[in-house]
Amino acid sequence: MKNQAPNFNPPGNGQSLALGVWCLVFGCFLLVFAPTTAQEIKGGRGENYTILKYHPPPDNTKVQYELSGKKAESLTNGLPGRIALTQLRIVQFNDKAGRLLIEAPTCIYDENAKEASSPGRLQIESGTNQLSLSGEGFLYRNSARTLIISNAVQAIVRLNTNSAPATTNTAPWRITSRWFEFDHTNNHAIFHDAVKGEDAAMKFDCDTLSVLAGTNSRSMNMIEASGNVHFFVKTNDFKLSADHCIYRKGEDSIVLSGNVAWSRGRMSGRADRVTAYQVSRKNSHNIDAEGHVKMKVPREELQAAGGFLSGTNKPTAAKAKPANSELIDVAADRATFISNNVVLVGSVQLSHKTNTLSCDLIEAPRTPAGAPGKTAVATGHVVLWRNEGRVMAERAAYSSSDGQIVFTGEPRWQAPNLEGSAEQLIANTFTNSLFAQNNVVVRYTLEPGSKSLFDFFPNESAPVATTNAPVTIEIKSRTFSAKASDREGIFSGGVRAQQIPADGAQPRLASDSLTLKLTPGGAKSRAESYRAQGNVVIEQGIPGVTNGAATYRRMNADTFTARMLTNGTALDNLVADGNVHLAFNDTIAHGVRATFTSTNQLFVLTGNPTTMTNSQMEVYDAQKLVLDKGHESFRAEGPAKMRVKTEGFKLEGLQPNLQLPTLPKK
Repeated sequence: MKNQAPNFNPPGNGQSLALGVWCLVFGCFLLVFAPTTAQEIKGGRGENYTILKYHPPPDNTKVQYELSGKKAESLTNGLPGRIALTQLRIVQFNDKAGRLLIEAPTCIYDENAKEASSPGRLQIESGTNQLSLSGEGFLYRNSARTLIISNAVQAIVRLNTNSAPATTNTAPWRITSRWFEFDHTNNHAIFHDAVKGEDAAMKFDCDTLSVLAGTNSRSMNMIEASGNVHFFVKTNDFKLSADHCIYRKGEDSIVLSGNVAWSRGRMSGRADRVTAYQVSRKNSHNIDAEGHVKMKVPREELQAAGGFLSGTNKPTAAKAKPANSELIDVAADRATFISNNVVLVGSVQLSHKTNTLSCDLIEAPRTPAGAPGKTAVATGHVVLWRNEGRVMAERAAYSSSDGQIVFTGEPRWQAPNLEGSAEQLIANTFTNSLFAQNNVVVRYTLEPGSKSLFDFFPNESAPVATTNAPVTIEIKSRTFSAKASDREGIFSGGVRAQQIPADGAQPRLASDSLTLKLTPGGAKSRAESYRAQGNVVIEQGIPGVTNGAATYRRMNADTFTARMLTNGTALDNLVADGNVHLAFNDTIAHGVRATFTSTNQLFVLTGNPTTMTNSQMEVYDAQKLVLDKGHESFRAEGPAKMRVKTEGFKLEGLQPNLQLPTLPKK
């Protein structure tokens, strides 16, 4: 049997002991086993005795305690020493605390050592009905001011609430343990070893248990459990385990620390510390978890925060919570679920399959009555992963009414074949689409061997296919939208597109809008087609340069549509419509429509009038002008007129198919 209480650290916001009842128990032993006890037994023996002790003046007419028994016998011939007591019964009277009753079939009191002990049963009952305590074998030590019950301890404890003291109508805790200790000096009352407890709402087991008093209170309203603590709330199937916990009856709260684990319904988790509120309420999920929080939470329990992860969370007609909804993995430094308000703080991460959100803070408040939908906000180093793509920003706000996530604070996004940035990015989880606006920059990385999208002029540079380097196209605009199922990127407002790295001579495009479509293939995507509209300008080379790789070439049109070969290595066909203007070397051509086909390498300019000028001649009112890229020559087909600029050039007449001179070599 242990003789000393273990080290005990009471909570800082309350007293360490329910002093009222426990102090009465100890005080009763102290008064009964006083130095005068042996002197009350005349001749060293007594039978059917009753000893009364009165309060000091001015209450000296009131009995303080009554000691009675069947037999008392001095084991030291009436001299101070050991006394054997049979059928001991002690009653202490207290106007405020009521009557306290202590009963023991046998007891040995050692007057010299100031100790009382017995291998038999001890029964203690308080008049306030707060405490009933019994066990087999006890030891009272006056010098150490301790009372120990050594075996088979059973207790009934009624905890006070904040509003009323415990009464016979208060549901009691029934507690059992191997042994019990009350240390009056340190005000500790502790149940030890194999402790179990249960009341109408919950049950628990632990290694040690203390019954405590609240702040400025001498009545019992808390219990503190330590070592292998397991709590189970009957009303809502709430299960908790920890190294240490404090349960407050009045607040209906429980604080757990050290290796905390819990589950309630389909929610479960682990943390360093957890405070649960309204734990006995059937539908309560009020939890505040701190330190290395790891949880599995049904999507609906996260309020709108679960919407960050789903690409298909369009609301359905059903209002009931699904019994098999997705479980979201939650990690944070702190997680609070209070009154349907969700707050996650510090190193936050939500995960489900291939979708992950990380940030510094998530706030998902309870939806006000009449609100169109739920909202959630993530802030600080926000990173949202979906499949192989991710979005990074300082803030993300989700609304369940439209399924949109609005990213602000320098949002950036990446996918296997593109990356982008803007002042604002909106991801629609209903349609799996993106919309970016203001200072949009998007870069597409095409598979090695792909041809530049804007490189189709005569004397164009060598194809990229001669290297293993991928082709990167950078596009700037005011807005950008894309839908995964369409494989299209749509740009509008001051569109500027170019191949990078840029050296000033790189192929480039400007227009009011641009639609770029990629072939399927993720990281191995190629450009399939693009369409530019409004003030389209396609350039290559450096303005003013007429020779070499940087020779300037330019085409203008109202609209421009191009399609690449299926392997992406070259242009297949193109159509330019409206106010077509073509300039390269010293040649300038105008028309209404221009087409190109890779099968014959012919660039055909039509419209009335169609004109072409260079340093040698001017062709005008032509029905058709044909640029043969393969032979690097121009010709007019159909009726046409021509003026000769070069001295000595002779024109015999106009023919239906007029062959123009070969263009000068660079």
